[in-house]
Amino acid sequence: MYERSRTVVRCAVGQTEEFNVEVGLHQGSALSPFLFAIVMDQLSEEVRQESPWTMMFADDIVICSESREQVEENLERWRFALERRGMKVSRSKNEYMCVNEREGSGTVRLQDEEVKKVQEFKYLGSTVQSNGECGKELQGAWVFTKLDLRSAYNLVRIRKGDEWKTAIHTMHGHYEYCVMPFGLTNAPAVFQALINEVFRDLLGRGVIAYIDDILVYSASMEDHVRQVREVLARLQRHHLFVKLEKCEFHRATVTFLGYVISRQGVEMDIDKVRAVTEWSAPATI
Repeated sequence: MYERSRTVVRCAVGQTEEFNVEVGLHQGSALSPFLFAIVMDQLSEEVRQESPWTMMFADDIVICSESREQVEENLERWRFALERRGMKVSRSKNEYMCVNEREGSGTVRLQDEEVKKVQEFKYLGSTVQSNGECGKELQGAWVFTKLDLRSAYNLVRIRKGDEWKTAIHTMHGHYEYCVMPFGLTNAPAVFQALINEVFRDLLGRGVIAYIDDILVYSASMEDHVRQVREVLARLQRHHLFVKLEKCEFHRATVTFLGYVISRQGVEMDIDKVRAVTEWSAPATI
């Protein structure tokens, strides 16, 4: 796939010489999803330009359009592009959903085969509903634990031999990172891929994880204690550490990613919108 492909890396001290692109999908379980995402990004570059309202992560693709006809057209475009490169669209897992539907009844077809219609579907651990709302998995939960990882990106080791790509120049000399630094272009994607791999079977089932922020939610204290212990055990097993002073355990209300989450639902954190809500009305022109 990447045979005879070459690239360069730009770093703080300049640009490297060209080197061969080597991508192996089995070089490490933590990075496999990210590596496959790179492959898919390369294969789908042309079709994504023709179908701009598309979300894609690895083998999960969400196509958004304003009508069923446009969905069918874009779906066929993706099918052709993938099959031309030796890949196939799964017929058994395809789903479509109308958000705030106003068109009445109708179907979406792929090569004369009807695509299953649903009222909600899951994408990357989140539930998207036909009324346009997300986060249904939090319904019924009333006890929450929030975890924050310490030094997040620094917990990932730079592959041996690649340290020179992170070289920096200071007044005291030249230095290289041995761990993934903050500010590296692909650091968020690599770390999110690692977290997704660690909690893959728990995401959307009691756990929400966004980079170094983790939320554990449950409908009973007994389940919650068990889930928190499982999350902490996995973090310990993968040598990931939490910042205790920023963690909150067994709370009825928590603030997470700018939202206040409780049994009553999800609301915006008032501190995040205070500047707008208290904005003085213009008195002059």
